[in-house]
Amino acid sequence: MPAAKPKRTPNKSAPERGRGEPLDMQSEPEAVDAWLGTCRHPLKPVLEEVRRIILSAHREVGEHIKLNHPAFFYKGPLAPSAPKKFPRYLIVSNLHSKDGGVLLVVWQGGRLNDQTGFLTGDYPDGRRLVRIGSLAEAKKSAAPLKKLVRALVGRIAE
Repeated sequence: MPAAKPKRTPNKSAPERGRGEPLDMQSEPEAVDAWLGTCRHPLKPVLEEVRRIILSAHREVGEHIKLNHPAFFYKGPLAPSAPKKFPRYLIVSNLHSKDGGVLLVVWQGGRLNDQTGFLTGDYPDGRRLVRIGSLAEAKKSAAPLKKLVRALVGRIAE
């Protein structure tokens, strides 16, 4: 007979949203700093610049480690939604070694009307991608990346 699954303990420090997910999330910059402190990837400076740009785009953007990389989310109040929709997440980063560059997975990117070509890919779940290959490219991408983050937050905070 299989072992019983442990019961999930909800976060008692935040108001509840449905199945134990808090209405708002706390940013964890110390965790991201610690992760970056141990990162030995040659593109670490690029990721640090991307992080700075994303966090400066909107005051309601938080960060933590998700999928073993820095992730950025809307940290403000959020209306109840269907489970597994993950409306809070904006961008999850990845130091992509196959094609080079910092890969940014933009969770709700398909809902935006991007006519610039900044977002790439066409995935059924609505993800879009941004690949930034150098520090110069990160600095050049600052304005469109900030615009993207503000548009994503605007859709969530409506």
